[in-house]
Amino acid sequence: MHRKFNFFRTIKKKIISLQTCFYYNIIMPNSQLRNKSDMLIAAADLLHNNFYYPAVAHAAYYSCYQLLQYIWLYSMDKSQNELDTKTSQSKYGSHEFLLNEVVSYITSLQKTNSREDARDLRNNIPQLKRLRTDADYKDVIFDSKKSKQSIDMSKKLLTILKKY
Repeated sequence: MHRKFNFFRTIKKKIISLQTCFYYNIIMPNSQLRNKSDMLIAAADLLHNNFYYPAVAHAAYYSCYQLLQYIWLYSMDKSQNELDTKTSQSKYGSHEFLLNEVVSYITSLQKTNSREDARDLRNNIPQLKRLRTDADYKDVIFDSKKSKQSIDMSKKLLTILKKY
């Protein structure tokens, strides 16, 4: 019980610190999506270090999803309304549609490593999503190994996404 109390006290301190950064736009100016992405990966580390393994995959996945949205809005210069409309008309779900669009965009840039980056995103984001759905919805054990795998995969993907 004492460990849980310390965990919640630590979380409260970290949340206050993160809220302060969020409020003052210190983490990454110009986009709340980028700020939230940073907060989510920090939360994933905190959850993992305090043995809340199933919650890690959720935070790790959404830290990447926030940057996919950022790329759509700012790098691709599209609107949220356009994303909503195109998603509703697509045969894919909103997450898969957005991933496909961002991967196509990155591939089209012809920058150094853009094809490799696009391939890494296409292959690894669905794996990370599977870890999240297993952790969130399946009657399976989500242990330290899967939690760490989620964080590692997310951090690799975040490094790629932040280039665009």
